[in-house]
Amino acid sequence: MTFHGHDEPSFSRNVGQISSHYGLIGEYGNFLNENRLESWRMVLERCRTPTDSVVDLGCSTGSWSANWRKLGFARTVGVDVNPEVIEEAEAVLDEVHLGNSSVLRRVDGSIGLVAANGVVLHILEAEEVQRLSQDVYESLTPGGFFVVAVLDSRHYLSPDGFVPWTGPLSCTRTLEESLRLLTQAGFRHVESVGTFINPWFCTHTLNLANQANLKTDRELFAGMTLIARSLRRAGLQELFAEYLMVLRKPI
Repeated sequence: MTFHGHDEPSFSRNVGQISSHYGLIGEYGNFLNENRLESWRMVLERCRTPTDSVVDLGCSTGSWSANWRKLGFARTVGVDVNPEVIEEAEAVLDEVHLGNSSVLRRVDGSIGLVAANGVVLHILEAEEVQRLSQDVYESLTPGGFFVVAVLDSRHYLSPDGFVPWTGPLSCTRTLEESLRLLTQAGFRHVESVGTFINPWFCTHTLNLANQANLKTDRELFAGMTLIARSLRRAGLQELFAEYLMVLRKPI
């Protein structure tokens, strides 16, 4: 695969990149966070995933710590490859490990749920996605869950349009392609729940991307949230740019 403007692999190029908290990017950030929280609540309710603890793979500074508490998790464990975020993550999570997915084997106790909100969608190499999935699979107890956020290139606007894109803010795979890669370790697919709709989801709204006040327009994002909520509750997968893919290790 050719990567736009980069020669080194995405998984090494992105090491050291610190994800900002959603609250720092205005109404758009609040929109993303609200929709992801709603999706997680649906996953917990419908799939009956455990809430005694969660391993946050790619935890960064622990920016999701408050969300994990809102969702009812009693114990939070973080894993991240970036040494610069560890100290901050340790202040808000119960346990933190420095390293990639291979360090999951060092987590104390049994692991019933691994979450990856912002990792796999930034890894462009298929073999690296498969390696990560294998690490997670081997770390989970039988019947354990892997809930991973993935993008769908069909509904994600890139500089080239709604097509696979390997540059910054990359999106290279459809939902089906991500499912194929992530299940090769042996996972069973439970379901995929849509999180957010790209505000530029169709040709009629593409011009919104060029408006300076986009990220402050509360009404716009309220409307997008309502559409996403309606589709999600109906079990439809149209228009979503991102999904929570729920995978389970056989018992």
